[in-house]
Amino acid sequence: MKLSDDDLQALYARNPHLRNANEPTPDQFIDQAHEADPGPESNLSKKIKSHCKSNGFPCLVFPQHPALRRFIPKGFPDCTIIVPKRVIFIELKSATGDLREGQRLMAGMFRHLGHEIVKVKSFKHFLEVLYLPTLAQR
Repeated sequence: MKLSDDDLQALYARNPHLRNANEPTPDQFIDQAHEADPGPESNLSKKIKSHCKSNGFPCLVFPQHPALRRFIPKGFPDCTIIVPKRVIFIELKSATGDLREGQRLMAGMFRHLGHEIVKVKSFKHFLEVLYLPTLAQR
């Protein structure tokens, strides 16, 4: 089932407890001091996949492909990485990229359910999220 932005908004309207005003927004979990890597998100995605593969961390990355849009909910994070005792959901963004409304709503739902979700614009930030989990909670 694919959820549109309107579907997510309706979900929040029917279940206001899912949207906690005291929860931080996704941008509050980002260390704004990180300079974004140059180039498109796909370059960052390739580096992350390579690093995970070489270190034995299962990494699921959904490519932007029209055929997959039927199966992946709108706003679902770009990467899912499994490391010891953690599952990390990562939304990749280029230097000029920002979260869309569906991504913000999905991030709020993930956090409400107790999952770690982080917006990453650089490989350095990814490594900090991966190896220094307390930094992801900023």
